[in-house]
Amino acid sequence: MVCTLQVSTTNQTFRIQRNTKTLIDKSFLLSSEPLNQLAILYYVQGRFEKALQLNKIVLSVKPWHFAALSHIVMVYAAMGDQQTARQWAYFRLPPFSYGGSNQRRTRWVERAVVEATVRLHQGEKNNALSFGISDREWIAKQGKKFNSNDANVWQ
Repeated sequence: MVCTLQVSTTNQTFRIQRNTKTLIDKSFLLSSEPLNQLAILYYVQGRFEKALQLNKIVLSVKPWHFAALSHIVMVYAAMGDQQTARQWAYFRLPPFSYGGSNQRRTRWVERAVVEATVRLHQGEKNNALSFGISDREWIAKQGKKFNSNDANVWQ
């Protein structure tokens, strides 16, 4: 789902935008990368409000998305809103310092891992509610009734 952005002609721009929208439509869920790529395209085109909207959707799916956080800062800076750009810059992954302690960066990464883990567990709960228990759990509950060595188990 990666769209390479080579914006040199209007036709290429339109084709990239159309292909990205097609990827979004086909995914049936909010996949962050096509949205992120389309947000970059909108930024390059000077369509800052649309770029902000898409970047914020990306962050609703993946709050730790490096590029979306950086793009929001760039968009606000391009719009001349330096104060909001600085506020959003605080949420970006802090730069790595070769000689420093990198405590702020470490805290950022730890927070992102905790948030991703919480979202993963919530997604697993949602799947269990929607689809029932996992195959592994079902098999474990069967005890000796289920022979995993049976070559015809799929039939």
